[in-house]
Amino acid sequence: MRGHGLTLGPGRARDLDALHALWLAAVRATHDFLAPGDLEFYSRLVRREYLPGAALTVARDADGAPLGFMGLTTEEGAPPAAPG
Repeated sequence: MRGHGLTLGPGRARDLDALHALWLAAVRATHDFLAPGDLEFYSRLVRREYLPGAALTVARDADGAPLGFMGLTTEEGAPPAAPG
């Protein structure tokens, strides 16, 4: 999907560090109530388990750099099966 210089598409393994950096910046900007140890705990969990295991859709700029993302998992934590 394209529009206004943005492209939406699936996440790739090589995106994970950039996506984690986006997640961390968003959490730091909005979750100032988290203790540093809690932030470290969730950061490791997101980087090591959630991002690699989620079905990710990534918004990219015109150069292909990730600007944002959304991810889906099942209750068990595995990515949802593709339809069809």
